[in-house]
Amino acid sequence: MSGIINKKISIIFMVLIFFPFIARALPLTKTFYAADENLLDMSIYQEIIHGHDLFRKDVFSMEIGFYGGVSADVRFELLHDPGLPGSGNRGGDTFVGFSIPAGEFLNKRLTFFYYNRFRIPTGEDPYEQPEWRNISLGRHELLTGPGASLKMRKDMLFSANLFYTFRDEQNESMYSSLNFKLTEKEAWKTLFGLCPFAGDSFFDKSRLRNDYISSSVSVIYSGYYPVIVFSELYYSRRPGGGGEGLPIEGDGVNPLLVSAGVKYFPGSTVFIQGSCTLHPLRTRGYIKEVWSLGANIFF
Repeated sequence: MSGIINKKISIIFMVLIFFPFIARALPLTKTFYAADENLLDMSIYQEIIHGHDLFRKDVFSMEIGFYGGVSADVRFELLHDPGLPGSGNRGGDTFVGFSIPAGEFLNKRLTFFYYNRFRIPTGEDPYEQPEWRNISLGRHELLTGPGASLKMRKDMLFSANLFYTFRDEQNESMYSSLNFKLTEKEAWKTLFGLCPFAGDSFFDKSRLRNDYISSSVSVIYSGYYPVIVFSELYYSRRPGGGGEGLPIEGDGVNPLLVSAGVKYFPGSTVFIQGSCTLHPLRTRGYIKEVWSLGANIFF
């Protein structure tokens, strides 16, 4: 009996130590963890995407922690078409994000944070290259909004996001309205292009037609450590309506996605993760499921 109790105590101890790592790298939800200063998280994942055809995507990412729980991340993608391996490799989009803590409550069990992520259009544009729809976007995006994480128990973490995404329209330059010329009176008058009441500002109504709102929730259970299980729910919607009717998020599809997966920790600073994301509504032309497998390592 004492052996079983000691084993349970050891599991709880390990979970408490490595809880920040446990919360990392979910497919649909941005979780917050206060990474130690100069902690580097590197990962490589491969995704099999079943949409109008089968595609493969290699995802490389890095995240580093700074003082006070601030972190920065960057993500690169390499796309592969349904042809023979190596016959249709394309560079995908690039992402740069920043996560900032926004307060702790309930004896540090409840944590709020704010996240910003920039999409750099290094990939294919699905409006011009329809074969790459839902694999790449090739347009500027700025995702921004709050998130929260709640330690419901020592072995269970609940997380939630509510994000707004600004997206380029066709023949639009999303950042062209910004003016940071400090010597110009017009820049100050329009609050550097951010004043919603100034004509052609960043928040002008005509510029918001291509934007969308997304929300997600996740639950992570670590009671079986070194095996961790998780589940997620994600939904997004374009509030302004309209669009060109393309079967992509933020246009002709308001996706409802569910995800489930497992992490395995063979060591204290590395884990392997596999997951499956499903679109139960099976909208024609949109993603049906995504299978993902990869690993994270921490330095």
